Amino acid sequence: MKTTAFGSLIWLVTFVPLFMTGNLYFQVTALLFSAFFIWVPLALRLSGDSNKWIFWAGFAQIATLWIPDPGWRLMVSLPYLACWIQTLLLTFNDLRRLLALGFGMVGALFWGVSQLRVPLFGFSPAIILLTAVHYHFAGFAVVTLMRLSSGISNILFWGYGLSVVAVALGITMGAHYELIPTLILCVFLVRFSMHFCQHYRSILAKLSAVSLGLGLALAVAYAYGQLVGMSVMSWKAMVQSHGIFQSLGFVGCGYLHFLRHASKPASPVVKL
Repeated sequence: MKTTAFGSLIWLVTFVPLFMTGNLYFQVTALLFSAFFIWVPLALRLSGDSNKWIFWAGFAQIATLWIPDPGWRLMVSLPYLACWIQTLLLTFNDLRRLLALGFGMVGALFWGVSQLRVPLFGFSPAIILLTAVHYHFAGFAVVTLMRLSSGISNILFWGYGLSVVAVALGITMGAHYELIPTLILCVFLVRFSMHFCQHYRSILAKLSAVSLGLGLALAVAYAYGQLVGMSVMSWKAMVQSHGIFQSLGFVGCGYLHFLRHASKPASPVVKL
């Protein structure tokens, strides 16, 4: 709990002003650092996968903002990736845990690659960074919320996990390939949101579900606009608003709900 409070304070002081600069790269980086400083350590603690080094490895990533040499930035990112790998190696007895931590590890890998800040395999630096964000939040964070929630079926859990990978592939392949996986992911997320509201009555749970709905609406509107060639909103506006709703609203309020109710026993998990 102390590291969560400390990470939240540092993030508010350091990265909220950075977010207010209007620079899209800094804004996306600021949202990702909220995962490094707050949500990843908290999620691992809540799910029983705590790694005492991952917070400090994530905290060290702040140095990448000032290191000019891409090779050194990549080196700084490696301990963070190593912490994910270490945690993942202890999870082969639980496939749900393996999926969540696998997404986190992939996000850490893309974060490291993004520190080169050059196009790679035809992907722009912005796409590489957004893929790191995607796997931290839509991947690890949401799958962890599903693990923490009672009564999540295998169909919902694994269907959502596959749709996360499909959306990531669609983003790299173009708008025509992105829309259908995005819609499928939204269906699973809406189902999870309904399940979340039915099982948990706290204000934080309701705020989490509402933020999810707003974030999904923005993502679908943007994907549809890209498909039909209509400017629904700019890419920058979508990234900013969708990122805030998903990271601080949906994920943040969801984790805080479980933090407040961590001592209460969960209902049995439904398995199909």
